[in-house]
Amino acid sequence: MKSKIRKLPKGRRDYLLKRIYGLLRSDDISVVIIQLDGYQGETDFETIWLDPRKKFLSTFLHECIHVFYPALAESKVLALEYRLRESLTNRQWLNLTRRLLEVIQ
Repeated sequence: MKSKIRKLPKGRRDYLLKRIYGLLRSDDISVVIIQLDGYQGETDFETIWLDPRKKFLSTFLHECIHVFYPALAESKVLALEYRLRESLTNRQWLNLTRRLLEVIQ
């Protein structure tokens, strides 16, 4: 039996998206596309590095969660990223992609 995907509640999804959009608008963090050895992405909380050979949009969400919740265990970050990904509408994916592409260095 296939388990049902637990999407984030709409309010929680919208809250995280608002924080992500705020992060993209701010000068607090840079987003850099670069080939990484062994990683899909990484952050030092000032820069997010994304490997273009990987699923960089999902990885970007993952790294944003690390920025927002630095003490959160990796397993919890992965679970939250998965639930957020599954909760996004097609329009939200498109808008997030557009905004991310505007700030990539």
